[in-house]
Amino acid sequence: MRQAIGLLSLSALLSCGNGLGPANDLGGTWAVIFPYPGASIVFNVGQNDGILTGDGTFAIEAGRNGTLQLTGSYDRPHVALVLHYDFGMNRTYTGTVSPDGRRMSGVIADSLGRGSPLTFTRR
Repeated sequence: MRQAIGLLSLSALLSCGNGLGPANDLGGTWAVIFPYPGASIVFNVGQNDGILTGDGTFAIEAGRNGTLQLTGSYDRPHVALVLHYDFGMNRTYTGTVSPDGRRMSGVIADSLGRGSPLTFTRR
């Protein structure tokens, strides 16, 4: 009987977003913590199966501020996003979701393919 309860508990743990694999649902608010003041990217994500959509805001240090839209996909643990900025620029983001579902670590790239490492944290 104890073994059956233990197996049921392990099964329940593995089936939820707080188990041993990355979260199934990325829905919620995500943000970048930049090492310099005045810069930010914050967005809200909605998820329908593996399709991601959302909107948010951005601020460029000593530059423009505005809004953005995002589209993307999530195939656990891989995430791919396109950030559509309100002034016409698009940037792509490819990364992986941490096992606890709290971080996306990857690379953001411009249209010429120049990339920089970037980590989003769930708020």
